[in-house]
Amino acid sequence: MKRILLLALPTLMLFSCKKESKTTDISAYSLNQYRNKHQITAQQFQADAANGSSFVTAKGIWVKVPAGAFTTLAGTAVTSGTINIAITEYFNSADMIFGKVSTVASNNTVLLTGGMFNITATQNNQELKLKLGQTLRVAIPAPVNNDPDMLIFKGQEIADVPNRVEWREADPKWAPLDTPIGSNTHFYDFMINDLKWWNLDKYHDLGNGRTKMSATLPSDFSNKNAFICLVMPNNGAVHLAPDGSVSQVFTTGNYTIPIGIQVKVLSVGTQNDQLYFNISGPVTVTSNMNVTVPGLATATDEQVTNAIKGL
Repeated sequence: MKRILLLALPTLMLFSCKKESKTTDISAYSLNQYRNKHQITAQQFQADAANGSSFVTAKGIWVKVPAGAFTTLAGTAVTSGTINIAITEYFNSADMIFGKVSTVASNNTVLLTGGMFNITATQNNQELKLKLGQTLRVAIPAPVNNDPDMLIFKGQEIADVPNRVEWREADPKWAPLDTPIGSNTHFYDFMINDLKWWNLDKYHDLGNGRTKMSATLPSDFSNKNAFICLVMPNNGAVHLAPDGSVSQVFTTGNYTIPIGIQVKVLSVGTQNDQLYFNISGPVTVTSNMNVTVPGLATATDEQVTNAIKGL
């Protein structure tokens, strides 16, 4: 296995200050506190059960809800009243990092996303599902023109891991929609027959084969007080998994990424209630590469957050 030592780029190693000395290490709590604070929140919309409705999300997803679209989980039709719809959307690397969502497919490859979302529906705090044979119309905005390589994927949640989703190619096919909706003109237009996780994605292959990858933290950090993400160009992100119950080594697991692609390695940790972080790279991926992460620098919540948003 090839191992390389990455020196942090000067423009990315932005912060350093004297580490505070405290007698009680609450780093694991602090890391969870940081991630939970920046978790992506759901947007709330309302639909008329009898007549249907449509709405546009903050990032431009258009959703059309037909009349009589929902039933209770027991199968009772919901024919009147207000349907509460919650949608959480992830469009860039920062969204995925804060939302703890990866772009990994069920065939063990990594995808590049054009937008993913989670959608749920309730009435009177009771969870609903789509009625058999009913669909919701969804249009995801295209930055300029539609990319013909984009496909529709449905997400399957991995048990006991919040927001950890594995993506499977779905039957719906998108069609181009060139109609102004909100501030956007070009869309990927398709129908969904189920709620929960949906994604507009494409496979990415440079023709050089694929490989697993790992990263190793400095000795004072492990999965108990740190996390690592690989960030790829054009909106791809993978949360690496620790190689053991307590480990400094994080891996892509069974997932593979294209050899030759350039990635950045984001490491965020805490010690003694102080945030630390490092962004290494970009580095060009080689076969079975292991990245040795250099020392993490201290930073404020705002500094770490702004750096992640700038990826």
